[in-house]
Amino acid sequence: MHIRRQQDAKFGVSVEGFDALSSSDEDVDILRRSVYEQKIVVLKNQKLTPYQFVALGQRFGVPQVYYQPMYHHPEVEEIFVSSNVHHDGKRVGVPQTGK
Repeated sequence: MHIRRQQDAKFGVSVEGFDALSSSDEDVDILRRSVYEQKIVVLKNQKLTPYQFVALGQRFGVPQVYYQPMYHHPEVEEIFVSSNVHHDGKRVGVPQTGK
């Protein structure tokens, strides 16, 4: 696993070589500390199903379900959807939350 600071950024790191499906508790602890210290941690090249994504989140703590169900992922309510994508002419998730 390789953690690199974002170029020209005041905070945030990107992580390569992390395998969410087989990572050790030590790697998860390193990432947890990175979140506290750097505020944003981007895990590169992850191919996870929604259920695997939630399982990874559970390794960091207890995922919270957002109170408005219209913003839940269609398969897994623990995933909050923030998107600028339209599907069948309708918005998907909460628009512009990352603005």
